[in-house]
Amino acid sequence: MRRIAQTHDMLSKIGMILGGIAILAIVAAYGREVIGRYVFDNPSIWASDAVSYLLCASIFLALPQATANNAHISVTLLGETLPRHKAMQIERLIFALAAGTCFVAMWLTLTAANQQFESGIETVATVAIPKWWLSAIMTYGFSGAGLHFLRQAFATGKGE
Repeated sequence: MRRIAQTHDMLSKIGMILGGIAILAIVAAYGREVIGRYVFDNPSIWASDAVSYLLCASIFLALPQATANNAHISVTLLGETLPRHKAMQIERLIFALAAGTCFVAMWLTLTAANQQFESGIETVATVAIPKWWLSAIMTYGFSGAGLHFLRQAFATGKGE
């Protein structure tokens, strides 16, 4: 199991790096659009679409590592007011519920990606791409986050 956890951690870190690269590409696309439009009077037809696709990619590529780092939003009122033992039990339950939610979302996006692939559905945009590409990235994000939540739910408190 340790080897699987290490592989999962490595994939999550790679996803975070790729998500950061997607953010840099967003900045570059917007920069090109602004300069092209207002300096050279030559707007692009692709920048807006590229930014939309890259935003989706950046979020879902980084999601597993953000989950691993507990960088998600959490309400800690119960954990701060209950005795530590009870708070840990509730925290594990919440992690298990979050994992289940992510796995349901993973299943839904995987099913959608498969249907989109089989049907050849593309995005509705000036620069269309196969829609399943975006759904596949979402599937990656939800599955990675779900696995991190599951690992956190069963963590002993001394590491995994």
